Amino acid sequence: MPESERPQGKSKRGPGRPRDATYEATILEEALRELVLHGVRRFSIQRVADRAEVAKATVRLRWPDRDELIMAALTTTKVTISAPATGTLRGDLAHIAREWAAVYNTEELMRLWGHVQAEQNDNPEFFERFQAAIARPAGQTVIDAITAAQERGEARPDVGAEVIARCVVGSLYLEGIAQHSEITPDFQRHLVELILSAIEIAPSAPQSAS
Repeated sequence: MPESERPQGKSKRGPGRPRDATYEATILEEALRELVLHGVRRFSIQRVADRAEVAKATVRLRWPDRDELIMAALTTTKVTISAPATGTLRGDLAHIAREWAAVYNTEELMRLWGHVQAEQNDNPEFFERFQAAIARPAGQTVIDAITAAQERGEARPDVGAEVIARCVVGSLYLEGIAQHSEITPDFQRHLVELILSAIEIAPSAPQSAS
């Protein structure tokens, strides 16, 4: 094995899958860091291997294709978004706003999304894979919450759940950019109130006795 592919400061190991399962998590963590620092086009498996303190061949054995490693690393970010289950439209929207704000309040993730967005024109196949594997499933949690509210009779049936989802997530994303990843709870609250005013069905007033 060439010396350039050996982890610095570690004992020599023959090529193959690392014996310690935690190496995979470390490699993916370093792959995300590489994306944040250098973007997709300048992404280097060698730098990932060096920082993870494994041989480049070890990374290649697990992820033979560079884009596969990048997508695997990006997929680890999905854990930041969970489906709301409060049982109310207001509660679900507050949950959604809070979780997406947490993502967009993370400067490294914002830089990461910026690098991925830059691939939309020059590498549309990669961008579509990102959309299918990460962006759409995360956005689907918002769509599902709106649809559930419509089924409960809390939200107007004539509004498009996908449009509302884009309004919510897009507003938080733009606020994250404008405020340098400092989306305040006050902004989240005002956004939720705005969406509610547009789509919520007010409870019927009780009928007075005749």
